[in-house]
Amino acid sequence: MSDERLMSTPEDVIVGRVVPPEMLRDLLAVANIEEAACSLIAENLHGLRGMADSSALQQVILTQSGLAREQGDAVGRVLMNLTPGNVRRIFETIEAWVRGSKTRAEVFTPEILARLKSNLDVLIQDYQAIALMQKADRLLRDTGDEIENIKFVCDLRPVFDESRENVEAFVLVTTLRLVYLQQHGERQSCEIAFTEDELLQLKGQLDIALRKLEALKQLRTTLSVGNHSGDAI
Repeated sequence: MSDERLMSTPEDVIVGRVVPPEMLRDLLAVANIEEAACSLIAENLHGLRGMADSSALQQVILTQSGLAREQGDAVGRVLMNLTPGNVRRIFETIEAWVRGSKTRAEVFTPEILARLKSNLDVLIQDYQAIALMQKADRLLRDTGDEIENIKFVCDLRPVFDESRENVEAFVLVTTLRLVYLQQHGERQSCEIAFTEDELLQLKGQLDIALRKLEALKQLRTTLSVGNHSGDAI
């Protein structure tokens, strides 16, 4: 399926029926899951207590459900983005978006929409662990923009002589391209060029940050989340 079929138009923006294509792809994946698998996922999620992380959530989703990794990832993103309080509104927005084009109706057929609604009714419930993860994610995004894509491009750049006819040397350059979503939803990007020494410095700082995270994870396991209300996070 081409991404163009999932893109919104200026008219969609005007009438308020914009749905991100990434969410549409995830919802298509959810629509193609057996309802029995959704019920099993919901049952396992109710048994997940305390503050979980993305890997724990993924393990719960995949346990005994028979889903492929990509399907599990899609389910995880849907669970993090939808709540019992917003799922009806979002589904109605999707229905309006589908009515805006015949090609969209070829992707989200009435049968797929019906399966999607049925699966969302089963999946989207009040889960203690999901609620804590959503609140933690909101706190994180309230203080910074969200990374959407990270890419490093390595190349050789020629150094010419004064006549610009001969290459005297080559310079190694690595460019980091960050694509990120600002807090108001606008997509932005930036590019930063690194020398090899600067890359090594960056790697050192990343290693330090990862060691700090591991220490904090170990600290978190010693804290009793159950002794605090949800508002403590």
